[in-house]
Amino acid sequence: MPENIIATILAEFKDFLQKSTESGKIVSSVDVENLTSSLASFLSAIGGKVLCSLLQSLQPSSNKIVHDGVEFVYVKEEPKRYATLFGKIEISRRYYWNKQLRRACVPLDELWNMKGRFATSEICERIAYLTGFLSPATISEVFKRFGPCRLSTSFIRKIGEIVGETMERENCKIIEEAHKTETQLPNDADCIAVSLDGVNMMLREKGTLGRRPYKRPGHESLVESGNTCYKNAGVGTISFYGSEGDGDDQTVIRKRTVVVAHTPEERMKSLKKEMEGEVVHWLRVAERNEQNVKKVVVMDGARNLWTYIEQSELYKGWTQIVDFHHCCEHLSKFAEKLFGSNRRKGQCWYLKCQAKLLNYTDGVNRILRSAEYYLMKTNKSNLASQLEYFQKNRKRMQYKTFRAQGLPIGSGPVEAACKTIIKARLCCSGMRWSRKRAQGVLRIRTMIKNKRWDVAWKTYLATTN
Repeated sequence: MPENIIATILAEFKDFLQKSTESGKIVSSVDVENLTSSLASFLSAIGGKVLCSLLQSLQPSSNKIVHDGVEFVYVKEEPKRYATLFGKIEISRRYYWNKQLRRACVPLDELWNMKGRFATSEICERIAYLTGFLSPATISEVFKRFGPCRLSTSFIRKIGEIVGETMERENCKIIEEAHKTETQLPNDADCIAVSLDGVNMMLREKGTLGRRPYKRPGHESLVESGNTCYKNAGVGTISFYGSEGDGDDQTVIRKRTVVVAHTPEERMKSLKKEMEGEVVHWLRVAERNEQNVKKVVVMDGARNLWTYIEQSELYKGWTQIVDFHHCCEHLSKFAEKLFGSNRRKGQCWYLKCQAKLLNYTDGVNRILRSAEYYLMKTNKSNLASQLEYFQKNRKRMQYKTFRAQGLPIGSGPVEAACKTIIKARLCCSGMRWSRKRAQGVLRIRTMIKNKRWDVAWKTYLATTN
């Protein structure tokens, strides 16, 4: 960098400090805040000047250059604006041309890896990271208020899509690199719990379910387009637990949760495949460290998911548990139908049954016997089918035994992931998604949630450089 630039910057900085610290100028907290803001703006402007000067000095001065074995001839200087951490800067770049190949070369863009780009990798990373939490319009407002420069909504959306799609494409490589650093179970956990669930999201696709036709004038287009539908997105969690205390006094503590999410897909094939890869990795970690871990699958009563677990070789021998809270929800609905408007009697029966589930090893059998007694007494034989849920899941409802073994009996992590990973980001007012773009956002969100963002971003940069 030319010495005169350095000298000029130092002189400007000294002048700024002298003016800012004049006697009696800083007398209150407001003055300090104003000074801080002015200093930040000054340093940003200085940084922009230094960066421009440095990049200008790196450009070739000759009229002919050779790039990739091809000779290019200088044609003109062409300005270009870049979004940087110091705000937007403009640099006059030397433009070269090969007449035979009809190909251009801009040495500065090649050197700086900014060919076809208008923002530095630092700005792109901020955009990509925020895409996991906010819409492009909101990110634009954040940059306008707090960022180094203003960025358009369309530019932010494009960067988010590119990063999300690249991370989705390179997901196997990212996970492989992340697994190399994950060589210990989190905080000496002694239990691995797997959960699967689904949650509806709105897609920008034609719906498949028939709906009542619109008859009011002006609503005919809604019938013809039908370009909105809800589909079930998949969410899976692998949670690590440790326990404190003994017997009935044991407290199960969650140490960490790894989240996997995928846009709607038939039978959740991609989600299950990725989940299996994660489970295999953590089982190998436990085996290498000679740790005996308890293995649990804890979910709600969705029949298709339990069928998958029962048929999978990976989960053979795992303890299967129906989520206690879903169990109580079914119990509550059954009590409502059994006792009708007699809410006091229904509430009393429900609380007794809930206590039996937690305090007796044969709690489910006691509930079934009690329910059958009331069905006969009230002659409500049409409700007998409501007991099927408890009869089919009897072995998965041994909650007293599970708690004594230090096992989790709730699927809270996957329920929370459905809300925080999918609902909070993809189901805001008016949002409809293509599967490709939604999956890109989900990939970014899960990388952040699983504390693998640094590995993911490093892989992204290696892929795009």
